[in-house]
Amino acid sequence: MNFLEKLDLLMEETGLNKHTLSLSCGIPYTTIDGWYKKGYEGLKLTTLRKLSDFFGTSLDFWMDANEIKDRLKALRKALNMNQETFAQKLGVARNTIANYETGHRAPMKAMLQSICRAFNVDYLWLTTGQGDMFQQEDEVIALIEERLNGQDDFVKNVFRAFAKLPAEDWRQLEHILKKLLAEINSEEPDIIKDGDRA
Repeated sequence: MNFLEKLDLLMEETGLNKHTLSLSCGIPYTTIDGWYKKGYEGLKLTTLRKLSDFFGTSLDFWMDANEIKDRLKALRKALNMNQETFAQKLGVARNTIANYETGHRAPMKAMLQSICRAFNVDYLWLTTGQGDMFQQEDEVIALIEERLNGQDDFVKNVFRAFAKLPAEDWRQLEHILKKLLAEINSEEPDIIKDGDRA
């Protein structure tokens, strides 16, 4: 299902139409109506968050899993990387990326977020195909500023601590995180075959 099909389903389940949805979640009617008339290209992550919050869904709900494999391959090619290099940057095995690109496995949310961080990719584009492939630098700065201007002292202290790290500590941190990601991505659930049961 694409974005509009999912939106239609949720509106039907909640008894809403475009007008009542607009009034209920604070998205202008012209925006919602425009998705149906002109398409939803350029859909903003903040708008998608409003819809997710209103309907009680995750952002991943809007994701089209079949198309992620194509976007991952397009991203890798746009970066002019082979699967091995792409995998190394993420701290995973090459066959993990191959499995994602062929659709044999779907990346988990944590992996999608890692890809976005590692290559400055827009999460909305990666998960839904909407918007630009890469985050604009001002978006990244805006996200950091939003976190720093928030009320969470823990977040502020973490940013301050990271900002003070010397280059060698950053390399060590990168090494630790890559090992951690590799460990997380290598954990496969045990599959019990019918003939293997005790």
